[in-house]
Amino acid sequence: MVQYALGRDRSGPSEIVATEPESVDIFGQMWNQKTPLPGKESHRFWPVRMRYDDGVELHFAHGPEFIRFHGERGTLKMRRNYFETDPPGLAVGGPDAETAAKWNGAGHVARPHLQNWLYAIRDGATLNAPVESGHRTVSICHLANIARELQRPLRWNPISETFIDDAAADMLLERPRRAGFELPA
Repeated sequence: MVQYALGRDRSGPSEIVATEPESVDIFGQMWNQKTPLPGKESHRFWPVRMRYDDGVELHFAHGPEFIRFHGERGTLKMRRNYFETDPPGLAVGGPDAETAAKWNGAGHVARPHLQNWLYAIRDGATLNAPVESGHRTVSICHLANIARELQRPLRWNPISETFIDDAAADMLLERPRRAGFELPA
């Protein structure tokens, strides 16, 4: 959602910085069902700041499951099926009740995406979530994890999708493939 909202579905940040917090204990308590508790790998919980070439910054921080956009006129807090603005009423023209209802209900939040994907296969419909958007979205997550792993600032070229003058970081962009699943050379 962040890449889409920033209009960066075909780009990415140019600087990535992971910062060691004073303590990661609270992060371990929040994430203990999803990942091992902090220990020697506590850097996986470090906040990360990314900067795009135009100066826009993106901050990754573990916490409540909301995305926050801070702008000149206010703040937008959102997650799937929910958004709120401060001041209230900042966003206008939200989805109508029928459209919003499609996204509610236990286990059915992905149904419109699945339907769209099947229509694209069968009828050639345009995807609501293009493959490039998914690629660039997961890329920023990988960049955050690489910055945490190396525990130092990184510079990234979003066009070539390589680190700038950093062979050690580039080596973390891939892992060895299992026999029979190698990519073509």
